[in-house]
Amino acid sequence: TENNPPTLNYNVSPFISKWVDYSNKYGFAFQLSDQSFGVMFNDSSRMSMSANRT
Repeated sequence: TENNPPTLNYNVSPFISKWVDYSNKYGFAFQLSDQSFGVMFNDSSRMSMSANRT
């Protein structure tokens, strides 16, 4: 075990796992792989919620 290389410490960036595109009428919504989600509305307003909400 003393000859084993050290473990790699790296963070995996979240990626879009689900999305809904209603950009013709409302906007675009998405869910990330870490369970957080967000919405971008056609009026340029945005909303997001992190995965660690309670």
